[in-house]
Amino acid sequence: GEGGGYGSIGSRLTTRLGADPTAPGNIKGLAPYARLVYQSDVLGGTGSLGLMAMNADIEPGLDASSGAADTYRDVGVDATYIRNLTNGDTLAINARYLKERQRLNASSALGLSANTRNDLTDLRADVSYFWRNRVGVTLQGFNTTGSPDALLFASNRNLKPDTA
Repeated sequence: GEGGGYGSIGSRLTTRLGADPTAPGNIKGLAPYARLVYQSDVLGGTGSLGLMAMNADIEPGLDASSGAADTYRDVGVDATYIRNLTNGDTLAINARYLKERQRLNASSALGLSANTRNDLTDLRADVSYFWRNRVGVTLQGFNTTGSPDALLFASNRNLKPDTA
């Protein structure tokens, strides 16, 4: 397993690196992260199953004037399988499910979100095939769904973070 914490690097350095310092905002303090993984030989390859969690308090757009922060709590599971085939090719399969709970107290107070609570669900899976370690192809499917928010997702036709 692993654990750690994420923090913001500051708007000046973010700008120098070519990124928008206001998106998504400033992480207040540290955002703790943890991941546990079990790995084993299975079906002639290697498989793993992991659990992950993260908690972040973010001041949206670097605006701390509301005195509040938006809280994001993520919990997820992932799985990986990789196998070197007898002909020298490699097959890899990955999948991830993530559930996010959002408390948007700061965004709501600043008029950026219609809701104080939203949720997000993200499911992703991919299959990769590598020919002789020279050429590879990857196919991925994904589905993101979440609660509607007329302000936060105003540019989406269904007012949701959904992929479809």
